[in-house]
Amino acid sequence: EYLLGVLAAEMPAGFPEEALKAQAVAARTYTLYKMALYEEGQDTVHQGADLCDDPGHCEAFADLTTQAAALWGDSADIYRQRLQTAVEETDGLILVYEEQPIAAVFCAASTEKTESAKDIWGSDLPYLVSVESPGGRDCSRFEGTVTVAQTAFAAAVQAQFPDADFSEAPITWFRDSHRSEAGSVIDVLVGGVRLSGSQVRQIAGLNSANFTVKVQGGDLVFSTVGYGHGVGMSQRGAQWMAFRYGKSYLDILNFYYPGMELKKLASGAPVLPT
Repeated sequence: EYLLGVLAAEMPAGFPEEALKAQAVAARTYTLYKMALYEEGQDTVHQGADLCDDPGHCEAFADLTTQAAALWGDSADIYRQRLQTAVEETDGLILVYEEQPIAAVFCAASTEKTESAKDIWGSDLPYLVSVESPGGRDCSRFEGTVTVAQTAFAAAVQAQFPDADFSEAPITWFRDSHRSEAGSVIDVLVGGVRLSGSQVRQIAGLNSANFTVKVQGGDLVFSTVGYGHGVGMSQRGAQWMAFRYGKSYLDILNFYYPGMELKKLASGAPVLPT
């Protein structure tokens, strides 16, 4: 039931069957990965729960007992069954590294390449590396623009980083940026304080950390490419691989999480593999 709600909230139910299956395996794996962090005492923000429904922290979730009609209207039964099939036909399958569930993160649409976890989060994980990825431009939010008043942006940065100095002309606020191979800003000096691209993305409310910025009157205009953090499986890429290239969900998973082992949890086994 939980995975059905995650799939409903995280991937369009009209996507190809093999893409939905890949999403089911990734979501199941990531759920167990987050539960393991909780069990180990590394995740203490949920006030006693294993997971939350914030897609920026865990996974989005839709309660289909109350939200199915709002999501799909008269096609609710059809789409629910499509998701049910994806979950059932991959039942128990997870991706593991050293016998433990991996951080099987995913994003809506990467650019021509996915990002590595090392570039975006500083975590050097062998299965979250940059790979060429198709289909991102099919996402309606692949390219985006956000306009923020200069005063509002400066105040938001200083609320988190009091040492930031915005006394100079706005054209000088952003300096000395470093970008990943896939194009995202790894870090940049903002008002003299070095921020990660992800931090700027959060502060300005951007679609991705692959951004450029220009001064326009009293505003800062951010232009972005890609939708999401860009790490792991690109959902639009999975759609393309399944629909245009006829790839299976196993092909998709092997492509976006290279070198990982697919493991089936035994019926009745503990939730977390030992």
